[in-house]
Amino acid sequence: MDLALLQEVIAQNPYRNTERWPAVTVNVNQAIQQSRPNTPEIAQWMLKEHIQTLLKHHLSDNAAQLKKQVFTWLLVFIVIMCVVSFAQHHKDISWSRSGSDEQYAEKKKMLQDVLDLKNDVDEHARVLVLAKRVENEAKKKSC
Repeated sequence: MDLALLQEVIAQNPYRNTERWPAVTVNVNQAIQQSRPNTPEIAQWMLKEHIQTLLKHHLSDNAAQLKKQVFTWLLVFIVIMCVVSFAQHHKDISWSRSGSDEQYAEKKKMLQDVLDLKNDVDEHARVLVLAKRVENEAKKKSC
C-alpha cells in the first residue's frame, strides 16, 4: 500500500496542484482492490495523514520506524475491516512482516522523491511570499 501511495504521489504531484489528491485517492484504492479485493476504500484524509507520517519518519531517517509503520498501517486496515465486516475479511489479513530490503530501499527512495516534490512547492511558495514583500516595500518607499 505504501509503495502504491508513493508512486501515485510522485506521478500526480498533488503538492503542486492539490486538486490532484482525489485522483491519487482513486488510484491508490484501485491498486489496493487489485491486491486485496473487498477491502474498504481509504479516505483521502487518511492517505494524506499516512504520507505525512511516512515523511516524518523518513526525515528522522529511522529505518526501524519505517518498518514499524507497516504494522501500524496494517492495524488501521484491520480496524476498518472490523467496522465493515471483520468476519468476512479476516482470513485475508497477513500478520507477518511483508517486504524485502529491496522494497524498503525503494520505499525510502520514493519517500525522498515525494519529500523533494513537497519541498519544491514549499520553496516556490516562500519565494513568492518574499517577492510580494519586496514589492510591497518598494511601493511603500516610492510613495
